[in-house]
Amino acid sequence: MARRRANNSQKENVMRTKYAVFMVFLAMLGIMSVGCVEQSADKYRVFENSKVLIEDLQARMPQLSVKELQTKLENEEEFTLIDVRTLKEFNSGSIPGAVHISRGLLEFQVEKEFPERTEEIVIYCQKDGRGLLAVEALMRIGYQNVKNLEGGWTAWKDDSFKDAVDGIHHHSDDGGGC
Repeated sequence: MARRRANNSQKENVMRTKYAVFMVFLAMLGIMSVGCVEQSADKYRVFENSKVLIEDLQARMPQLSVKELQTKLENEEEFTLIDVRTLKEFNSGSIPGAVHISRGLLEFQVEKEFPERTEEIVIYCQKDGRGLLAVEALMRIGYQNVKNLEGGWTAWKDDSFKDAVDGIHHHSDDGGGC
């Protein structure tokens, strides 16, 4: 009988140990899944519409004013200026020295043409939308010094520096609009 109690006691200890290990496993699984949900929610935040998305990017992405860009150009600072509008928009007028890479091809072409990820890059589009999306995309693929031209081409040509604009007498109301 004493032997049976010892066997039962050993079985109970084994069962308790298995139960404890199982509970620890469940707790860790729960902690890991919460972390994945939080990470996934941050990584793939859903916005009500494109306007709200752009407003969020305006608050988070680095930007450069037209006056700051003009100063950089006047001082002949080294940086790359990329116009992400359509080719038709670009051909209607562009900021002097700009390189054209349309928004849809940017991530694929920029690595070939500008492999140095610490180089300063200024992006612009018609207004802000495509430029901000482009800045975010470049930052996601490792570019560290990228800024959006606040207000884009519209702000540039409407500013007092409009005499410096190529093709200023042309208007580009078609394409993107953002």
